[in-house]
Amino acid sequence: MKTDKGFYIAVGLFLLLVYGIVRYAFHFNGLYGQDSHEYFRYSGELVNSFAKGTSVNAFFWPTLYPLIGACISLVFGNLLTVLQLLSICSLGAFLVAMFQLLKLCDYNREYSAYYILILGGLSPFLMRNSVVVMSDVLALAFLSWSLVLAAKYYNKKSTPLSFVLASLLGSLAVFTRFQSAIILMPIFTILAVISLQRRQITALLSALVLAIIPAAIHLLIQQGNIEGVSSHYGLQQWSVLHFFQSEFSGPDGVLIFNFPNILYTSTSWMWPGLFSIGLIGAFFLKRSHLKNPVIIVCVLIYFLNALFLAGPPFQNSRHHLLIMPIILFVFAAPIEILLRKITARRVRYFLVLSFSIFQTLLCIRALYPTISNGLSQKEIAHYLHHHYPGETVYTMGIDMALKSYQIDLTIVNTYSEKLSDFQKGELFLINEHWQINAFQNMNPTINWEEARKHEPKQVYKFNDGWVLYQLDNE
Repeated sequence: MKTDKGFYIAVGLFLLLVYGIVRYAFHFNGLYGQDSHEYFRYSGELVNSFAKGTSVNAFFWPTLYPLIGACISLVFGNLLTVLQLLSICSLGAFLVAMFQLLKLCDYNREYSAYYILILGGLSPFLMRNSVVVMSDVLALAFLSWSLVLAAKYYNKKSTPLSFVLASLLGSLAVFTRFQSAIILMPIFTILAVISLQRRQITALLSALVLAIIPAAIHLLIQQGNIEGVSSHYGLQQWSVLHFFQSEFSGPDGVLIFNFPNILYTSTSWMWPGLFSIGLIGAFFLKRSHLKNPVIIVCVLIYFLNALFLAGPPFQNSRHHLLIMPIILFVFAAPIEILLRKITARRVRYFLVLSFSIFQTLLCIRALYPTISNGLSQKEIAHYLHHHYPGETVYTMGIDMALKSYQIDLTIVNTYSEKLSDFQKGELFLINEHWQINAFQNMNPTINWEEARKHEPKQVYKFNDGWVLYQLDNE
């Protein structure tokens, strides 16, 4: 891959391979957990709104991912396929952006191509989120291209138009994932100062105007509602005290992690699931490299993001995806130094091949629980559809999935309130091991204990610990 064209072809073939394996070999449609179903639901609501001219309800998260998916589906149809492909194509856009960024900084193109494909494309957590119906990788693509244009403006390798477009893409990233603002604010503060020093006031004003457009679109769709931001549990409960804690209790039940938040968030640069070669790369970091003003800013942004993510009362690897461009950029130089030290071409290719296999195995390990969860949800939905149409089912944690698959059931969420009016013949779908451990003395467990008074009989045991019961008496 000594040419740009070779890299682009490799990225295209890589994306086709990933999509083909995930969608057609494993029959995974991108839906899993709860959040992806909510994105799918809201995208469908937007499609109906466009088609029928009806208003839409407020959405808890930023609206650009479901909006873009809904707009594309109006042309190509099949909303669910469009949303999954949007995530996968965003991975390709991210890889190309990082290649352009390293090329802009005069790194060796062949080394950069292998580096980006193996450490970026085969990053396990990034791969996992590239095949699901979620907004993270689209935000990552917007953010990465914003950085490319920002770098062009900073290095005087382009006109002030680069600054203006970087601002637009940065705003698109923010209104796809709000967390992007933490990473982009320091960069655009610096660019704003530079534009003033260069007396490019028109460019600065144009950047501000274009940055307002995605915000205006978001607010227009939300009808001015900003409750999703202000009411986010992680922001409401953000505290410096959480930096040093590893056990929390909240809406998601009891959460117990291996490390305190600050240790978890500040070490993502060496997670095998995110950037597995971090420790090796750190060994080849030169002091002169760390004195580079751009690298200093990148390191400061990394730790600013780590401090922000250490404050909420939980840990989530997905929230660290947006820092990936910073990590890849900082470690590009030491990894190139490492590759240059291996003078024998055969040894270098053997190392590339071996590490590609290693990364692939890590990706399989990261993908398995997600795909398994998605397939299990589909199995449960189809079973209920064929065996218990029209019945009432009590459950939590999977209710959004049942709605996505449009099952003809009355679904009662056992999390929202305490229940007591159970009737004979009604169904109870529960993952006992998860609910009893995580929600002890909370509604899900209290409601299950109440339901057990009605002598539930096991009807069917699914994968992932889910069991379907039917109440046997009044």
